[in-house]
Amino acid sequence: REICGFESRPPYFASLAQAKGAPFFYYNNVRVFCALTYYLHIGGFIMDQCSRCGKQYVYSKELRKKGYSKTICNTCRVTVARTKSKQKAVDYKGGKCEVCGYDKCLSALSFHHRDPATKEFTIGAKGSSIAWPRLKKELDKCALLCHNCHSEVHAGMVILG
Repeated sequence: REICGFESRPPYFASLAQAKGAPFFYYNNVRVFCALTYYLHIGGFIMDQCSRCGKQYVYSKELRKKGYSKTICNTCRVTVARTKSKQKAVDYKGGKCEVCGYDKCLSALSFHHRDPATKEFTIGAKGSSIAWPRLKKELDKCALLCHNCHSEVHAGMVILG
């Protein structure tokens, strides 16, 4: 009960669970198997709490081989990796807006392709899944701009040199 929080959700019936010896309890004189408790018990999974966001997530040694972490959930792991990747890309391009010099907030900086015809991919769309040499090649075609200057470039108010 502590694992699945039975009181907070309706029970799930699993006839297969009975044959495999899953944990069970009685609810209104009916033998009930909670699907979450069943999978945690049979699959050797454990439930952990993310140290970054507090969300509960399922963890196993098999998931660890796929990149899951013992201390943070997969969502937070991806967020951290993307932030590190963007910081590396921003540092590579000089760390500040090429027009006004803004450098206070990483989220307020973006990459603008100088020539859209040479664009292979949108840098933000690929996140941290692109290898650094390929990302670096694409960054060489871009200007680092704050969002205000980026908007002004698209509006034709600022011309990049």
